[in-house]
Amino acid sequence: MSISAFTSALLLAGAPANAAAAPQEAPAATVEAPLASPPAAAPEPQLPAPPAENAASDQASAPEPAAAEADQGAIVVTARPRADPGDPVAAVNTISFSAVQTVDKAFVGPVSLAYKRTVPEPVRGGLRHFLDNLQEPVVFLNYLLQLKPGKAAETLGRFAINSTIGVG
Repeated sequence: MSISAFTSALLLAGAPANAAAAPQEAPAATVEAPLASPPAAAPEPQLPAPPAENAASDQASAPEPAAAEADQGAIVVTARPRADPGDPVAAVNTISFSAVQTVDKAFVGPVSLAYKRTVPEPVRGGLRHFLDNLQEPVVFLNYLLQLKPGKAAETLGRFAINSTIGVG
């Protein structure tokens, strides 16, 4: 049996059209009924319509009759897309962002560049370590709350040494 005759026989028997493209395992027992007339030529595949200019009208159009017959057993689930709520405080965010950028360009940027040009690296490093050492009491408390007394004692010792001997 040729492929076109097989496809025609499947279509006449009511089998899905995609069964001809990818045949599965044959059932255990099959019975073929003789056809009363010679098989008709396979129907020409329908090409999709050119894209519509309006996507909304394309979605709203009803499926073609051939597609509707093939999808009789299919479950179709449709839903409306959820509306994006957007940012309810977008105007406030825009204004505050502009204000921060203005202050950064007018004040923070020039001050930081002047600090970097005038203060030598060893002094800047010492200042950075001093400010890091000020965070140690918070780390100590965090370890206590986590019930890690060993780490808390280590942090307390580091803070004590850095605050006394480390200054020298």
